[in-house]
Amino acid sequence: MNEKFSEKGYVNRITLLGHTIIGTILFLAYGLELFKGSRSIGYFGVFAALCMGPVIVEHVLYRKNPEDGKIKHIMGISYGILYLFAIFTTHSLLTCMYAFPMFMVIILYMDVRFCVLIGSGAFLGNVCCIIKDAVTVGYKAEEIPDVEIRIAAVLMSACYMVVSTAGVKKVNQVKMQAIQEKTESANVLADHVLSASGNMIMSIKEVSEKMELLGESMGQIHTYMGEVSSGSNETAEAIQQQMQRTEIIQQHIVKVKDRAFDIEENMDATVDKVEIGRQQMDTLSKQVENSMAANRQVLNQMKELSEYTNQMNTIIETITSITSSTSMLALNASIEAAHAGESGKGFAVVASQISELAGQTKSATVNITELIGHIDQELMEVSAAVDVVTESNKANQEITQVVTDNFMVITQGTENVGYQTKELMSIVDELEKANADIVENIQTISAITEEVSAHANETYDACEKNSNMVDSVTDMVEELNAEAQKLQSERQP
Repeated sequence: MNEKFSEKGYVNRITLLGHTIIGTILFLAYGLELFKGSRSIGYFGVFAALCMGPVIVEHVLYRKNPEDGKIKHIMGISYGILYLFAIFTTHSLLTCMYAFPMFMVIILYMDVRFCVLIGSGAFLGNVCCIIKDAVTVGYKAEEIPDVEIRIAAVLMSACYMVVSTAGVKKVNQVKMQAIQEKTESANVLADHVLSASGNMIMSIKEVSEKMELLGESMGQIHTYMGEVSSGSNETAEAIQQQMQRTEIIQQHIVKVKDRAFDIEENMDATVDKVEIGRQQMDTLSKQVENSMAANRQVLNQMKELSEYTNQMNTIIETITSITSSTSMLALNASIEAAHAGESGKGFAVVASQISELAGQTKSATVNITELIGHIDQELMEVSAAVDVVTESNKANQEITQVVTDNFMVITQGTENVGYQTKELMSIVDELEKANADIVENIQTISAITEEVSAHANETYDACEKNSNMVDSVTDMVEELNAEAQKLQSERQP
């Protein structure tokens, strides 16, 4: 687009547009004058030819060659003639203002010499016109200031046109110099850009290869994150199942705690009962010892009774011996009384009584002997029974001692069981707290797992977006590589 642009052609087009506008307005203005009757048809025909004829010629030349230099000269000369015709044929002082719009159009050519010629021509034309009017018509005193203002306005406009053209031209030259410098800098920069584009092409190739690797990695990450998301969901389900099982364990722990509490109460009652039993066994042991002591005392008394029985047997034997001797004496006395006859009857009666007494004594002695025998037998049976009781008491004492020792062991065991039950209660309490902590931790893990699952899903979506972005970046890198190669190929001669 910059190669088709022509500065000279563009200036011709703008100035031609300005000339066309000025000519059209003047043509319409003088046509209005003709309509009002202020101008004749011949005057209007000449004015129209001078006004629109050059414009038509300029358009024809522009269509043939937009850069044609004749357009500027035709425009300046033709408009100058038109301007002189207008000021010389019009008595209005304001006609001089027709020069001002043309001055602004002429500035666009940036030709100081051309502006000086146009400005000088307009100024001299006005001076000559004023002189003509002064000679032929004359000016009134009140019209002199207007004449002076006309001359000053034309002169100032012409000077302004020349100065502006020179200033703008100088500015354009400075800008052109700056543009040339920038162009040189741009050429240097273009060389650097070409060098950089070459390096960039190599870098783009490396980036393209790395983007391909990154695309493959993103694909793998996409697959792995899908597996992580699926695993997170499975983990969340497993945690929910574990939480349910943990709640069941918590219920069992509560039941075990209740049972342990019942065991503890039962163990306390058992300890009390064992203590009572141990005290009763102590009492029984003392009673057995008392019974043993009583048995020993009975045995001692039985021994004394046996000795008394032996003494009684000895006495019975003595009595029996005396009875036998008495019976013999009574028999001898009876015999002697029989021998004595009447005189021995009294003695015989005594002997008979003694014999009866001896028989009775013998009979009583026999009964006493039997009784003593029975007593001995009873004493022997009682002694045997006492021995049995003694042996039984000894066995009971030993059993009582064993039972007492067992009660001591049971008491210690019960106390140990009580201590262990208390430890069990403490362990159950700690287990309950630990299980509660586990439940809380599982809930936390469940929340974290859900969050991880959500993040995994987000990461999965982000990986998919990143994969799409990688594809887009890869396409952009390829396009950039193509543009860099195109830039390098266009820059090379």
